[in-house]
Amino acid sequence: MAGQYDEIYAEVERLSRAVVARDSTAERYARGALASNEWTARHTRVRPELQAGVFIRDAFVCCYCDVRTVPLPILELLGLRLTRGLLTPESFLLISTTCNHIMPVTRGGSSARNNLATSCWRCDATKADLLISELGWPEPRLGPRERETWRGLTEHYRMLWDALEQPEPSRHERWMQALAPAKTADGSMPPPQAS
Repeated sequence: MAGQYDEIYAEVERLSRAVVARDSTAERYARGALASNEWTARHTRVRPELQAGVFIRDAFVCCYCDVRTVPLPILELLGLRLTRGLLTPESFLLISTTCNHIMPVTRGGSSARNNLATSCWRCDATKADLLISELGWPEPRLGPRERETWRGLTEHYRMLWDALEQPEPSRHERWMQALAPAKTADGSMPPPQAS
């Protein structure tokens, strides 16, 4: 496994040097290389709409450790206010919502909804490409939790985005639409559905 990410490390280092040197041309090159790197093509990216469906199904609670989570786009907006546009504070990572492949893609798993679990950043990073059995963890607890009303701050998303003068409209509008709970014909919220 050592060396598996050498290309990524090299590009991240190149990006870091470009930022420090304030070399916008080198920075654009490094960002482009990271975005188009073969490594990213080998790892399945899960569409925001599918991720949001998984997060909603699991009530924004980590299926491995039961910690409440917040979707990264919302934390990034909060980070704009706290750090004036710099990286999201480290503390936000601990509660950021990720979509974890229960059976890792590298082990033959797919991005089908029944192979995805809401995960906190810590559990996602710990699990990585390991099987649950290799970690000695119980099976992830998918689906709604009894008496869980947490919605990952999604009820504040649009107001927060508006208050911050709507940065990155195409990205945030897509996430807001994906995270918007479906309503029944009478306008009420339907009960959560297990998968």
